[in-house]
Amino acid sequence: MSQQHALANLYEELRNIEILDRIYDFATSPDPTNDHLYARRQIRRKEITEEIEMLGACKSAPWSPAMLSGAIAIICTVGYAVIYYSLR
Repeated sequence: MSQQHALANLYEELRNIEILDRIYDFATSPDPTNDHLYARRQIRRKEITEEIEMLGACKSAPWSPAMLSGAIAIICTVGYAVIYYSLR
């Protein structure tokens, strides 16, 4: 299973938990079974967020503007040196 697919499944499960929690919040009569299920959903929600953070941490960091400008500067310097020494 790819990382993108796993993240999509986790986000979908998180949305489902959110919907069930909204239903629980709007319930008018207290029910011990619903209270138990609500507590289990909160535990699962915490597990899902930890998994998402772990999968997000595995992903390589995106190029920051400082890294990009540094790479461009190095490429320009090398290009200038090649042109300068080739025309000599």
